[in-house]
Amino acid sequence: MRKSVARKMPARQVRRCPYLFSVAPPGFDAGVEKALTAPAKAGFPATHELLDAAWRQYLAAMEQLLQQQPYLLGERFTLADASAYGQLSMNLIDGRAAELLEELAPVTFRWLCDIRDGLHVGSRGELFLSDALQPLLTVISETFVPLMQQNTAAYSAALTDGETLFNEAAFNQGRALYDGVLQGHAFRSVAKSFQVVVWRDLCAAWHALSGGDQQSLSEQYAPIDASFFG
Repeated sequence: MRKSVARKMPARQVRRCPYLFSVAPPGFDAGVEKALTAPAKAGFPATHELLDAAWRQYLAAMEQLLQQQPYLLGERFTLADASAYGQLSMNLIDGRAAELLEELAPVTFRWLCDIRDGLHVGSRGELFLSDALQPLLTVISETFVPLMQQNTAAYSAALTDGETLFNEAAFNQGRALYDGVLQGHAFRSVAKSFQVVVWRDLCAAWHALSGGDQQSLSEQYAPIDASFFG
């Protein structure tokens, strides 16, 4: 069973790359066998340059932040750190990705390793919102926010047109597709209902804040704009 999974899982995940927003340019050569090479997809703009640029921007923002404080929201580990760790720690199990991460963002690399090794457990100290968050919020406002907005708009439009199938099942049938742009890069994706839930929950959390808190955050952090949240 283990050998069967080890053989089938990589090929399955490679085939799913375009659904997962990773579309290779035509003729892409990753230096591995073809079965393990992310595929191009007719009619879908390549996204590798976009993903690489965004990854580097996130690393640079994390590095700047973690050079000034031990965790994202101050002196102790919070759900915010768990979220960032969940996104970036997968690089630790990929040899080349781990090497590049350590080269580009050594403080962030060590931060990820420390959390992996449980050194964050029992962390104590104050929580605060610092100016060091600004670069990270800027990257989020240029990538995550517009992606969520475009996906939600596409989902709503598809529902209006009578579509009932979304996510990977729809992608495999060429349904509920939409075209968008992130940081000047064109992309094509499928409307994902679970992303709609995430975005609506975030919007609801924003609207649950007092007017004073919304204004304070908007004034302290330029990317946080009430218009983001409808």
